[in-house]
Amino acid sequence: MTVALRRSPIAAQRLRAPGKLRDSRGVETALARAEAAREVMTAPDDPAGLFSFTEARQLYYSATARVWLGDDYRRAADDAACAVDLYLSDPPAERRLGELSLARLDLAAAHLGLADLDGACDQLREVMASSSRRRTFAIGRRLRYLAALLTTSAYAGSRLALEVREEITAFTSVALAPSLRALGCQPSSQPCRTVSIRSTDR
Repeated sequence: MTVALRRSPIAAQRLRAPGKLRDSRGVETALARAEAAREVMTAPDDPAGLFSFTEARQLYYSATARVWLGDDYRRAADDAACAVDLYLSDPPAERRLGELSLARLDLAAAHLGLADLDGACDQLREVMASSSRRRTFAIGRRLRYLAALLTTSAYAGSRLALEVREEITAFTSVALAPSLRALGCQPSSQPCRTVSIRSTDR
């Protein structure tokens, strides 16, 4: 069982918002504050607690912020991998499957930043396999974003990249079309706007 931090319901935004703004110092400050708060105030986790802030969630948000920053994909990959392991360590009945999938998608993005196509595709396929009965808009949106990254020149001619893009297209067309129609929208064939991920050997 992971340990929950219940200091603030907006802890997530305090960790991830600086990453979205490409504020490296802000990310490090937020992470340090979250860690300090965890040392002072801990309690057994409530698996259904919307505002709990588990160690797994802290690592998942850290990975997201670092992927958005784009300056340390190795650490992003390490944080995401640790988050995945912690989510998997929970009993199946208490496992946060949505967050587990999103952490895997952060891990996939970090692998792409490290020019590890095989590692990225392994995670993408794992998400699609495990989410076949729990398809959410958030997962579909992230899958389409990563599929768009696989169209860049770095993966031109890669059979693996092509296969996984096609698998994502098939997965998201089934997952998202009904919910979009329920909202009075039509599924778009236009690719989503992407932010480039810089490959690095760090």
